[in-house]
Amino acid sequence: MSTGKRFAYKIQVLEVHLNPILTLARWKITDESGNVYKEFQEIINYLNRLGEEGWELVDCISGSDQQGTITKVLMFFKKEKQDGF
Repeated sequence: MSTGKRFAYKIQVLEVHLNPILTLARWKITDESGNVYKEFQEIINYLNRLGEEGWELVDCISGSDQQGTITKVLMFFKKEKQDGF
């Protein structure tokens, strides 16, 4: 049996809707239960809850449409597995 650390991983998608003419951006994130967060502070609160649950953001990758506009950000989280997890 290995005595090293074991990790669980999670990918969370942050949808980004940019309007370069109006220089506005809107975001949307959906959690595992289907709750949708659109307000900036709601998204921050959700990410803080993930941190309180032990999830650590380890990387982000942006995705764009055919015109090169960023439409999604994939956020990669990890947390150490506990016994029985």
